[in-house]
Amino acid sequence: MTVHAHTSLEYEAELAAVRNRVLDMGRHVDEVLDSAGRALSTRDAKLANQVILGDQETDTMELEIDNRCLETLARRQPVADDLRLLTSAMKLVIAGRRFPGFESTPRNGGNCSGRLGART
Repeated sequence: MTVHAHTSLEYEAELAAVRNRVLDMGRHVDEVLDSAGRALSTRDAKLANQVILGDQETDTMELEIDNRCLETLARRQPVADDLRLLTSAMKLVIAGRRFPGFESTPRNGGNCSGRLGART
C-alpha cells in the first residue's frame, strides 16, 4: 500500500495512528492464537484461562480502532486510498475477533479447565 503525503500533518498523523494500531492488533491476535494453540496442544488450563481473561485487551483495541476510523471518516471525509484504508481497518478488526479461541461457559464456572483438564 502506498502512503501519500497530505497537506494536513494532523490528518496524516490520524491515518498513521490507524495503520499502527491495526498492526499492533494483528501482532496481539497472533500472540493470542499462539497461546491458545499451546494451551490446547498441552492441555494447559491455566494458560487457556489467561487467554480468556486477556480477551478484554483485544476488545479494547477493536473499539479504539473503530472509534479512530469513524472519527476520521466523519471529520475528514476521506476518498480513494484513505477511504479504503479506514474501511479495511474496520473490517480487519472485526475479522481479528472471529478467531476460534476459548469460550467460557456457565457450565464450568466461566473457565476452560473442565475441557482441558483430563485427556480422553
